[in-house]
Amino acid sequence: MVQGIYAGDTFLPCKGVAFDKDGTLIDIFSMLSRLGQERYRHISSAVGKDALQFYRKCTGFDPATGKVDPYGPLASASRRDEVAVAACALWLAGIPWYKAIALAREAYDRADQTLDPTEGVRLLPGVKDALISLSQSGLRLSVVTSDGHIRTQKMLSFLGIADLVDLIVAADDVENPKPSPDAVMLVAKNMNISPSQIVVVGDTPQDAIMGKEAGAKTVGVLSGVAPRQDLERFFDIVIEGVKDIRPAPTQPVR
Repeated sequence: MVQGIYAGDTFLPCKGVAFDKDGTLIDIFSMLSRLGQERYRHISSAVGKDALQFYRKCTGFDPATGKVDPYGPLASASRRDEVAVAACALWLAGIPWYKAIALAREAYDRADQTLDPTEGVRLLPGVKDALISLSQSGLRLSVVTSDGHIRTQKMLSFLGIADLVDLIVAADDVENPKPSPDAVMLVAKNMNISPSQIVVVGDTPQDAIMGKEAGAKTVGVLSGVAPRQDLERFFDIVIEGVKDIRPAPTQPVR
């Protein structure tokens, strides 16, 4: 007998499902806007206007409007890469590299310390019910994210879904974050299943690249940052959201 899920009307055999977090399970934009504002506040207290102009352009965040570029570093990069981008922006403004990287690290650390990661965070519609059904069917569930492990754990616990997830793999749990396949490979290793028995669900092309390079199947959701035409270029299947994923009745082997 074969385990699996239905993504929309499409049956995908699998033993595990690996979900991206932001834009897939969790409403992304209000959270990212708050994070961007807090980081900008700490950066602006340490540098001049020229550096701030480079910083705004490079990070993909407009503090005046709170708008987040869906393809920029704030929306899709790992925290480690975001710090490097911020430092590069400051360096382009004439700040020596050793000072730029120190300023970026300090500002981002201070933002993490002052910002409650659960403030304003909410699940996307239908996510909890879908996770409950999938978990009860015996499928192994994981979260693979570009966010940090501690922040992710706090969010999932606050939202009441931590107990539904067997494993969290965050950017600081692997040597190479998305779109490297490292996170999916680690999920497979910990769950003692093949990557080909995992379905990766996400809202950005890097989720698809990560999954495909690991040998997993991929499902794109429209609840996050990318439009359908972009997702269809990368994912095996595109659906509206996690609410459209359900466990499949056990299929006989043919």
